Amino acid sequence: MQNKHIYLLGTFLCGVTFSQNAQAEFSGYITGASNYLFRGESQTNNNPAFQAGLDYEHDSGLYVGAWGSNYKTDDNKNDVELNWFGGYGFDITDDLYVDFGVIRYHYVDAGGHTTEWNANLEYLGLGFSFHYDEHEKQYYYELNYGVEFSDDFTLDLHAGQKQPNSGKNNYDLGANFNYTLYDTFDLFAGAVYHETSKEAFIAGVNINF
Repeated sequence: MQNKHIYLLGTFLCGVTFSQNAQAEFSGYITGASNYLFRGESQTNNNPAFQAGLDYEHDSGLYVGAWGSNYKTDDNKNDVELNWFGGYGFDITDDLYVDFGVIRYHYVDAGGHTTEWNANLEYLGLGFSFHYDEHEKQYYYELNYGVEFSDDFTLDLHAGQKQPNSGKNNYDLGANFNYTLYDTFDLFAGAVYHETSKEAFIAGVNINF
């Protein structure tokens, strides 16, 4: 995972990541991607996505941010999603990190806004996250593991399961490679598999500033 609270890998997993050893700073990012994948499902009907975000991390562990992307509604119309998030993270030991946060999902034209609470635990590169959507009354659990081949080249692995208020649970799996150039550009490519939507793919670039 990257060491800041961003939507992981151009929303490859689309969850705000949690970081260790945060320092007080603003950071921003612009993403161009071949897809917008949220928990294993395309939000753009497998069309390109253009995204941007800005966040602030305080050295106390508090963080806030905002993020936006295009997406397609259920009737295949173009719309804009705007999300706000915040939380607090801290180290329990050098290897164990805990984070509690909240995300507000806002859909500009379609409506259906929702708020999701999350708790995150990371130990030696293995992360577990619990999410609760207070409007949809549903849960989502995920495991993430990052493999560092070098300072610039990483592999992120993901497994998640959604537990809806009604209906059948479903799972998703993902893998994504990320390569950083000059501390500014992140090139990424990956694939996901969703129990009902099947496979989907993504590639793109983040520009960090």
